[in-house]
Amino acid sequence: MIRAYPQRASVQPGATLILHVSTDSRRFRVTFHRWGDGPIWMLRSDWLAGAWTTDAAPDVDRNWPAYHFPIPRDWPSAVYIADFDEDGSKTTFDLARGAGSALFVVRPRHERRGASTVFPAGTTDWAQVRDAGRDRQPERSTCNVPDCLSRV
Repeated sequence: MIRAYPQRASVQPGATLILHVSTDSRRFRVTFHRWGDGPIWMLRSDWLAGAWTTDAAPDVDRNWPAYHFPIPRDWPSAVYIADFDEDGSKTTFDLARGAGSALFVVRPRHERRGASTVFPAGTTDWAQVRDAGRDRQPERSTCNVPDCLSRV
């Protein structure tokens, strides 16, 4: 079994994405997909050493091992999926899998003030948060992953 989460929900091109990963496999690799009209293959990591760690409550930092992935400067702003393969188990890309992927957003290098940004809210839904200004609370709406991804 492999589980993972990004340290931050979004990153800019040229920055480093940090993924925290826990797996009972001795090694794993990550395939990155950009979501367009379905998954678009972008990059695959080398095999990395795996480590299993204990679980914790959702609101507690799990302190899982951190793996650093430089995001290429030419990656466009979009929703991305880090899909994990464990050594010895062949998997196919499937958003319905209960574990084995992590969602994140590559933001534009220069964001406009007040622009909308989509942030992952969990593994089964997304929240769109808009800066509504100082006098109002941010607007928030949720939807399931495939529906939300089709809107991006």
